[in-house]
Amino acid sequence: MGKSRSATVLAAHLMQKRQINPAEAVEIIRRIRPFVEPNPGFMEQLHLYHKMKYTSDLDDNPIYQRWLYQKGLEASKMAGVAPERIHFRDAEKSIAETTQVEEGATPEESGMVELRCKKCR
Repeated sequence: MGKSRSATVLAAHLMQKRQINPAEAVEIIRRIRPFVEPNPGFMEQLHLYHKMKYTSDLDDNPIYQRWLYQKGLEASKMAGVAPERIHFRDAEKSIAETTQVEEGATPEESGMVELRCKKCR
């Protein structure tokens, strides 16, 4: 029906070409198709795209990686399980600075931390 998904794609294109925010892009589309209403999830992604300055490089973008991590946390909480992994690289950098270990290495590998179960402590 062209109400949500296709309108979101067009809004993203307008945002990139005209360097505008999501609300402006959707308003331009509504001038022609007044019933257009991207769903809340798509609007969230348009705001994210705007915050990322319309980049297509998702792998190295910390804003996108944080968003992915937050989504993973939400899914984990709903399922009642711990998150599988950390999605953004600045967490590794932060750990490296805190523990004074090379980025990518873990404190355990450098012998700085010894992990023990409750029984062994």
